[in-house]
Amino acid sequence: MSISSSELIFLEAAHNDIERVFRNILPLHGHTPREGQISLCHTMLEVLAKGNIALADAGVGVGKTDAYIVAAALLHKYHARCFKNHGLHEIGEGAMPFVISTSSIQLQQAIADRYIPFLSKAMLEAGLLTEPFQGEIRKGKRNYACRDRALHRINTANMERKNQRHKEALLRLREEYDLDRIPNLSGYDRMRVCVPDGCPEVCEHSDRCRYMRYVIGSRQRPALFQICNHHFLLADAKHKEGVGPPLLPCYRGLIIDEAHLLYEAAQSICGQSISVEDVRRIVNALKQERRNAFANQLWASFEGLFQAILRQAAKSELFNRDAACRVLLKQTLTVIKDGEKNMGASCRNLARNLGVMRSVLERFLGEYRDVYCLIELDDRGHPSLRTVEKQYRTALCHLLWEKKIGFVLTSGTLAAGKDMAFIKSRLGLAGDPRVMESITPSPFDYGNNSLLYLPKEMPPCNDRENFRQAAADEITRLIRATHGHTLVLFTSYAEMKEVFDRLKEKELSYPLFAMFGRGDNYLSVFRHSGNGVLLNTRMEGVDYPGDQVSSLIIPRLPFPRRDAIHQGDKARYQETRQFVREVALPEMLLKLRQAAGRGMRLVTDTCVISILDSRCAPEGNYHHDVLDALPPYPVTRELADVEAFIRAKKSSAYFEMESKYE
Repeated sequence: MSISSSELIFLEAAHNDIERVFRNILPLHGHTPREGQISLCHTMLEVLAKGNIALADAGVGVGKTDAYIVAAALLHKYHARCFKNHGLHEIGEGAMPFVISTSSIQLQQAIADRYIPFLSKAMLEAGLLTEPFQGEIRKGKRNYACRDRALHRINTANMERKNQRHKEALLRLREEYDLDRIPNLSGYDRMRVCVPDGCPEVCEHSDRCRYMRYVIGSRQRPALFQICNHHFLLADAKHKEGVGPPLLPCYRGLIIDEAHLLYEAAQSICGQSISVEDVRRIVNALKQERRNAFANQLWASFEGLFQAILRQAAKSELFNRDAACRVLLKQTLTVIKDGEKNMGASCRNLARNLGVMRSVLERFLGEYRDVYCLIELDDRGHPSLRTVEKQYRTALCHLLWEKKIGFVLTSGTLAAGKDMAFIKSRLGLAGDPRVMESITPSPFDYGNNSLLYLPKEMPPCNDRENFRQAAADEITRLIRATHGHTLVLFTSYAEMKEVFDRLKEKELSYPLFAMFGRGDNYLSVFRHSGNGVLLNTRMEGVDYPGDQVSSLIIPRLPFPRRDAIHQGDKARYQETRQFVREVALPEMLLKLRQAAGRGMRLVTDTCVISILDSRCAPEGNYHHDVLDALPPYPVTRELADVEAFIRAKKSSAYFEMESKYE
């Protein structure tokens, strides 16, 4: 995108303002200038202004969120002035917002509630702006409560059977319609009160519908920053191609935070899935329509199919269309087709959802060359069926990168080592001349505040029984050496459960927790335990700043699961070794960087990171790859060094919690 000479003058002024913001204004509010952050903000401004694509790897503590908000806000300020100087009103492109897309609702809320109000106020008070800027979170219908459904649920629920937290959460629906702002709301209640997918834009209750008032208001007064998740962003792009009404206003720049997760969202939006929760939702909806016989048949058929899938998943990560599965797939398809024949006009939404299920099952039953068929297990061990279009990278290019706007893709983990070739390939950006790369290392003092521990003797991971026993023993020793304060991150639900059972037998003096499908309340209990031990399979998206996690243990290197997508990728390579080097290894390193990043979240944090996988040891195949990808941790193989590090870095208060559990 070419820019005029007058725009170049305003762009230079915006660069000058960046220096003023980070060197003069924010220090008045307690922010120390960081050279990496300032340089990153300049890069983001250039890319957004010139319509290029930035891949910005920014380490923990760089402050990338402040950087992209400031860059976009200043570009908006001077872009509007440029339009006025040409005799144009501040409409059209001059008033178009920026979209910030993230993976997690926690980050979306932090951007809307903390980052944007703080920066807007600071820049306004300093005279850098003449009016404040705002952010607005945009989410799908299921994230909001339907007023009538919420009141019906409150009036009909058996409050005596609910615990106090769930009861209070349900009653909050009288005032709050954003379900993500109601902690402790049960999944069952959430399903019963959310705005249904088939909700029309105009209904008999629209005059008092809080959700529709919000939608109409957001369209009439679009905030400068429209904040959404990756799925919502891609759904909007598909809608704008004629699939449905747009979900977002037209925007002049796109900022994708947590960009390493965008390709997973692309796979999801370019495919269809059936989970246990999807089946349960449709079964409940059928019963509400008094179609109990059909509902019971559907549940029974899917129950048998999911049980067969679970048996298969215990033996292999790849879906096998064996005779038993074919019979169950055909039976379930027959139930759905028979039920669809009797769906009336009042059940249009149900009919559409059943059609999705039928489409997924037909692809699993047949040999479709245009899709991958995947079986997946969630954190609770529940199975799901998922199809993904093989050309999802091409679809991503068409949906996003062909737009004539600026893109900023940022994350703490875009580079696998010093190379972004993998993420560019995954996102369909390989060979795009507009792409520029930047890597901004974390300002944390890893040399003094961290320690990487690689045990001397561990059995190989493929020796499953011996490895899990050795891992439980080593984790026990580490827990005692660091006096609890431990997070253990597993790559599989089954391994987490087995090690958890073995740890319970060790009679540790610290509270022990495992995330078996539990919600954020359980994380809060862990945080308040002081010196607890948490086992989890979630390797990113949750922060544990301070001393709560002073020991981070990764038993197994997080290589990707063997599934249809990876088998399809592998088939393109003549040698397995090349596939591992170009696909499996880079993906593992990105996940490892995310996992290791859970250990230190603040500049004052101190933490031991332990990797038990023998492939990471000095004699292992991936030792140098791992060290190149991770921050510059000092390395030890001695457990005594771990204990000495904790003793040297922690205050007396760190150890005082221990007496509570002795």
